[in-house]
Amino acid sequence: MRALGAGLVLLAAAGLCVSASAHNTPTPGGSPWPQSTVLKYKWDASHPPPGWLKPVLDTTAADSNASRNSKAPSLEYAASGPAYFNYATASQAPCSTSAAIACAYRNLSTKSFRITIRPHGTAYDWGTLKWCENYATEPASCLRVERVALHEIGHVMMLDHHPIVTASTEYKYTVMQSTTPYKGKSGWNAKAYGPCDVARMQLTYDALTTSTKISTCLDVNTALTLTAGATSVAAGQPVAFDGKLTAKTATGYGKLSGNNLSSRKVVLERRDIGTTTFATVQTLPAGSGAGAYSAKVPVAKTGEYRAVFSTPTNEGLNGSTSAVVKVSVDPGLPGYDAGIPDAAGADGATDGAAGAAGAAGAAGAGGTAGAAGAAGAAQGGAAGGGIPNGDAGKSGLAGAPGKPANPTNPSDEAGACGCEAVGTSNVAHRSWFLGLALLAFASRKRASRANC
Repeated sequence: MRALGAGLVLLAAAGLCVSASAHNTPTPGGSPWPQSTVLKYKWDASHPPPGWLKPVLDTTAADSNASRNSKAPSLEYAASGPAYFNYATASQAPCSTSAAIACAYRNLSTKSFRITIRPHGTAYDWGTLKWCENYATEPASCLRVERVALHEIGHVMMLDHHPIVTASTEYKYTVMQSTTPYKGKSGWNAKAYGPCDVARMQLTYDALTTSTKISTCLDVNTALTLTAGATSVAAGQPVAFDGKLTAKTATGYGKLSGNNLSSRKVVLERRDIGTTTFATVQTLPAGSGAGAYSAKVPVAKTGEYRAVFSTPTNEGLNGSTSAVVKVSVDPGLPGYDAGIPDAAGADGATDGAAGAAGAAGAAGAGGTAGAAGAAGAAQGGAAGGGIPNGDAGKSGLAGAPGKPANPTNPSDEAGACGCEAVGTSNVAHRSWFLGLALLAFASRKRASRANC
């Protein structure tokens, strides 16, 4: 259906692709354009397309842009563009063969191309050319301009013809066959590049973005790594797990070689030490940067972790698994408590120990006042200093004076004992200031009731 411009060299495709479904990609025809080139086209002034055809060609240009899934050129209409479509006879715009119903030429240096569509009604040895879009009711023997024009734009992209392996099935994989099917035949109304067309463009120009699906006509191996932000932690401490997914580096992968792969499903798994079965922890959300996947996960006990990317069914990537990363829970490290302030006001991970109890006061005998309790440890002892389980300072309180025994109330104690320092860990959890208030309250309360 086409001919490339004179002097273009056809390049062999050997080694550039391993087909996932035993379907080859179209041979590259000539040198590629620079990545993401914008080709601006117009209507040939001498032989412009008729009114019914122009919107079809605009739609076909949009089809190419939407389905290329690569950094192959995009098309854009511009009245002054260097490229053009025409609607011309063989004598007006020759193709390399008189049997062609359409053909394409391109020029990289001027960012131009010429795509010729033969007029509706042109006679060939096989019959009369009938374009489906020129009918209110399409006849069975017509051909779709949209499908033929997409094929010609494929040549502009640098795709050559695809070998026909089994005509009834190969039209599902490419629009670059050397023959075009009539209405009702397999592939007759294709409006997008086939997966093998996309494969060739991705190998040549790269995928459009790191999130773009890789063509199912390819078979690209991947590499997955996993790192842990810490490998020895306190029980319950969150650990940052960072995964990285890329295409493996290989000459045969062309522009896809070593690419970051974003927006895929990467799963974090874990197993206990000494076991063989991994269990899913969670799917890792997107991390910072292309191909990155990250999450913070609390670690309750020692275990081994790995990241898994399973082979998808909707693109040409093979799954991969990271190396195993061991994260140990160290019983010698204090427990993790999310940084709640300890009893002395320091930002320890857990409560500090209660201060040392004051020395008990000597009990008063009978109705005599008991001796004052010995003073506790000096107030303002060393704070926990942010160290988990650190002491909260040993702030013992002096014992209160004793009081006479109450013969009518046996519950009154004779004498008093020195009260223990800063409350319990539950009290200490509130705040440093609340701790001071409770300290004063405890001093008064315990002096009167001797609750030691």
